[in-house]
Amino acid sequence: MDLLLLIFPFCLLQLCNGQSIRRSLFAVPSALCISILFIFPALLILYPAIFLLSLCNTVHLRTFGNPMPLSSLKMIRHLPSLKDSLNEQLPLVSLPFIILGAIFYTFLLSPSPIWSLMTLPLLFLFNKKWLPYPFYLVASLFKRKKRGSFCKIPTPENEIFHRTDNKFPLEKYTMGFSGEKAFTLEVGEKTDVVFLYLESFRGHDVGKCTPIFDQLKEKGIYFPHFYANGTQTFKAMFATMYGIPPCFGRDFTESSSTVGALPVKGLADFFAENGYNNVFLKAGSLQFENQGDFLQNHGYEFLYDEKDIKASNPNAYGTSWGVHDEFMYDFLVEKIASSKEPLFISAASVTNHHPFILPQGFTAKYGDTPFTKTMEYSDLALGKCIKKLTALNRPMHVYIMGDHGYPLDHDGKPILATSLKKEVTHVPLLILPLHMGKALPQRVESVSSQIDILPMMMDIYNFKGINSSIGSSLYRKKKAPCAYLLNEAVVPVSGMVTPAEYKTVNEYLPLYETLNTLYKEKRISSSKEDLKILNFDGISITNNDLQAILDRNSHLETLILSNSPLLHSLDFKYPKTLKKIVLDNNILISDDDILFLPKSIDHISLGGCRNLTDQTLSYLPSLSIKEISFSCKNFGEKALTTFLQKVLLKKVWVTDSDLIDNRFFLSFAKHDLEEITISGTRNFSDAFIKAIASPELKIFMCDNCVDITDLSLSYLKNTSLEVLHLEKGENLTDQGIEYISPLRLHTFYISKSKHLTEDGAKKLNNSFMQNLFCIDCIQLPLVYKEPPGKQVFFLKAGDTTVSF
Repeated sequence: MDLLLLIFPFCLLQLCNGQSIRRSLFAVPSALCISILFIFPALLILYPAIFLLSLCNTVHLRTFGNPMPLSSLKMIRHLPSLKDSLNEQLPLVSLPFIILGAIFYTFLLSPSPIWSLMTLPLLFLFNKKWLPYPFYLVASLFKRKKRGSFCKIPTPENEIFHRTDNKFPLEKYTMGFSGEKAFTLEVGEKTDVVFLYLESFRGHDVGKCTPIFDQLKEKGIYFPHFYANGTQTFKAMFATMYGIPPCFGRDFTESSSTVGALPVKGLADFFAENGYNNVFLKAGSLQFENQGDFLQNHGYEFLYDEKDIKASNPNAYGTSWGVHDEFMYDFLVEKIASSKEPLFISAASVTNHHPFILPQGFTAKYGDTPFTKTMEYSDLALGKCIKKLTALNRPMHVYIMGDHGYPLDHDGKPILATSLKKEVTHVPLLILPLHMGKALPQRVESVSSQIDILPMMMDIYNFKGINSSIGSSLYRKKKAPCAYLLNEAVVPVSGMVTPAEYKTVNEYLPLYETLNTLYKEKRISSSKEDLKILNFDGISITNNDLQAILDRNSHLETLILSNSPLLHSLDFKYPKTLKKIVLDNNILISDDDILFLPKSIDHISLGGCRNLTDQTLSYLPSLSIKEISFSCKNFGEKALTTFLQKVLLKKVWVTDSDLIDNRFFLSFAKHDLEEITISGTRNFSDAFIKAIASPELKIFMCDNCVDITDLSLSYLKNTSLEVLHLEKGENLTDQGIEYISPLRLHTFYISKSKHLTEDGAKKLNNSFMQNLFCIDCIQLPLVYKEPPGKQVFFLKAGDTTVSF
């Protein structure tokens, strides 16, 4: 009993920390080890010490939204910082009670649960914000969705893109953007791009203690309704760099093996492709949460942190979290001034971080709490930085944003750490152009968030390529603006902001769980580049843009260019790996363009290319054609027959073939076709079916089978057919079905049969068939029900009573 009562509070602390029940049981070995200490009375003090350490971890979690990392222990070296930290996280007046309670619990441990449970209320008695957590914990048990259940991914607005792989539902290839622009911004060829992440620079206090920022707003593009997607600095950076909500767990360090290995493509990659040097600067340590390793693996060439700043300026000092903002900004200006190449440089400040210690000699004029005083200092340091950047006389775009808010109310009192109130999530965003023409103050009133930054940058700087962003470009006016919010302090709490309402309920939880699953299964992105399939169906891509894309995808295998009205030729430098090209409905493509195609192509589709003539068919044999789709209206019978004799086809799709004689179809006899699709003809004969019925044939599809008879089907009995699709098979009877019944058909479709009966249809319903569709066959019942695992439908044309 004593041992159980000893283990119980440790497990409870773990549960309060948001751990699962399984992980909470990890406290059992620790408690067993501590129980041994009771043999040595002199070591009894270790129990309350360890208990207090666990308690501090809980308090840290409540305040900052993540467990206390070991790196935070270095705060002990800074006694003023430690004192302020403890006073902010937990009223010092309650510490003696907790220590006495822990010691009291240790010495009076007995089988009586009265004494053992006395200290538990102390966890909640002296800090009222803890009271809701047991309820959150219980509620979270009922909010978890089954693994693998996905919600619909939001579709970006005003973006021209195509999805690259169904296995990676976020990944897409962005070609460009459309729609009315929300603001104007001049862009030069070598414009430096500077990102400033201001620590806890929340929108709630802008205009109260930020006189410099208020002045800068009148010189740039200001977003007053901008929100942070997460409540931790690096998660804010991740959302900004990659356009994905940071739903990869509460502690980035634990997730680094999963998230750190993601081949996501972000801002640094796009700028690098366009001749920029990528730099990341942090006023604190990049070892915290493995941030340095992550950034180095994701496109940043040059990384600097507090040790580099102190090496450059021995007089730099700060808090346990890093150097003060002014020293970081001096280092930033120095790096930009010394660079001959355009820079994409990101910098993260730290002074406005708890415990809110001001640098020597600074006196606040507007701030009246420790938080607002350090925010006022951050504002002043920002103003000095902008002046020095302006003096460099380099064309530059400076993006200034808060990384996240802070859980303090308007009176400076702590609010619930899991809150999604505007104090925690609302941050400013300002785009400040320097030496880029006359700056006009502009305001963009639509709701937006950090995941909208990546598509906005691609839009402004004309970047194209693969990405996984679910945000929408801020450069365009939105029809349905919104912002997704997430706070994982204890259990996932999520919400969504719209122009009409600020919601703090779990509007976002299904998306959070979907993204969290994709992170865990490493399905956010397949690769940064070198796609095997590029699909530009219906996209107005130009020849220059397409060549740039081909240059970045050296392992491309499939290129789909159907319905691309701006393509005027096929004169490109193609990857050597290209095997399939689809050119359907491109009216500007001519015969001579076929000569530009690489010899590696074995699959080509030319349907609807009206300017192609018989000359095209004379060029195609120089390729390795095994699969072809074309319209017979373009070509004559003689040219088609000659072409078929020169190539070794495996698959063929022929459309609009009414003008072609049966002699053309007999040309297929020399091919052991695996798949054939015929559309727009009724000139079949039994001889044609006999000609194509090779042992290799697996798929045969025809949309007008009026002339096909039972004898035709008898020729198919020696094939390897798996799919047979016969529309308008008016003359087929039960006898023809009996001929093909021995086949291992997976799918059979027939329509308009006048003679097929239910007995004939059931002959096809063998153990191999999974899908049987008999549509508008007048002698069959309306609906035939089959046991689970198969799809058997006898329907009338246009019937909607049965759901597929």
